[in-house]
Amino acid sequence: MQGMERFLCSQLMRVSEGRTVSIGNLEDICSDGCTITMEVPLPIGTQVTIRCIECPKGKKACTDCKFDGRVRCHEKDPVLGYLTQVEFDGRVWSAEEWHPEHLTKIRPIAPSADA
Repeated sequence: MQGMERFLCSQLMRVSEGRTVSIGNLEDICSDGCTITMEVPLPIGTQVTIRCIECPKGKKACTDCKFDGRVRCHEKDPVLGYLTQVEFDGRVWSAEEWHPEHLTKIRPIAPSADA
């Protein structure tokens, strides 16, 4: 997920691991993965399905926001919970196909003249 165009975002998402469903907040997204804040860490390598809690387009069976993936890593944040990185399987994300309610492109920081 490094070196790709990244976007900050914020949207509550349903994270399914088999029959277990958790709610997490989508924090950032790029073409091949995302970061979701969760209360409980998922084991690295876990297969998950991520989708909106409620379709923003009002569709009953929306697949625009559905992404399958695998937990790549997670990091404990003392305030937010677990920042969980998910690598997408079988689908590439693009803002044209689906985008969270709050989406902001992260602009790369140019190296300073002192460097």
